[in-house]
Amino acid sequence: MILEAMAILVGFALLYLGSKWMVDGAAKLSLLLGVPPFVVGITIVAFGSSAPEAALALTAASTSSSDLALGGIIGSNIANMGLVLGVSAIFCPLIVKKGMLRRELGFMLLAMLLITIMAFLGGYTLEGGIILLLIMAVFLGQMLYTIVKGYPISEEIQEEVEEEVEEALPEGKRRQLVLLIIGLVVLVGGAQAIIWGAVGIAEGLGIDSVIIGLTTIAIGTSLPELSISVAAARRNEPAFVISNILGSNIFNSLFILGMAASISSVYVPSELLWLEFPVMLILSGMLALVVIWRGKIGKLESIAFLGVYAIYIALLALRMGIL
Repeated sequence: MILEAMAILVGFALLYLGSKWMVDGAAKLSLLLGVPPFVVGITIVAFGSSAPEAALALTAASTSSSDLALGGIIGSNIANMGLVLGVSAIFCPLIVKKGMLRRELGFMLLAMLLITIMAFLGGYTLEGGIILLLIMAVFLGQMLYTIVKGYPISEEIQEEVEEEVEEALPEGKRRQLVLLIIGLVVLVGGAQAIIWGAVGIAEGLGIDSVIIGLTTIAIGTSLPELSISVAAARRNEPAFVISNILGSNIFNSLFILGMAASISSVYVPSELLWLEFPVMLILSGMLALVVIWRGKIGKLESIAFLGVYAIYIALLALRMGIL
């Protein structure tokens, strides 16, 4: 297991470098393109950071390991909201200005509810996968319209964007795009190294594949989101953090699960119905309440998100017989 442990250490180093380059490139590129950073965050960055989930889930589905694929997707959604948001809010308050991200939040809630209903109705079939992919297409169409026509933002936000564009201009679009792509490649490579090492160690210890998906793979594939979100929080880009989480969960639930179900029917283990799906819905509801009514994820909210995630991990450990 020495090789696997070394892969994990190298992976963390790559995550640090990749997230730093990616956030810097994405933030400046968004300004040069004339769109707010959160638009890039919920599309390019969110989908790019979900590349590890996509690769693992689609590979698992094609080899009839649907329980591993589902565990990774649902576990990643939970980790994104409980762990990533909670940790990011420690570095700076995640403030969402009025009117921002309402539509994207609505798509995420729809995705969470839909995949939960499908799970309780028996799992994800070809027809279900097509439905998820069609909703994903609608979401992408909405985001494309936003990029082409402009996001409905206030004059205050527009003034901030215009001021920052002047600072980003000397470096140019091409340099920021290259920086973003290099950051994404390094980020995904680091996550893959960590996942490979962690899964190897877990399998060596004889841990069940569903548990590997819910823990090792879920947390491992959420590391890009965590790295990006912490880096963005330290840059004081709160909307970028939340949009990255929303976009990643939408991509996980609609595109990745939809593609996996289209390849092979995805069976839902009964234990997931009574722990993972309820926890995922609870965290989704908490996020919606905070964004819509409070408009801020501060220290108190951070503790709440991390607390729910800690309780979930404890209950999972009890189910595994560890506690």
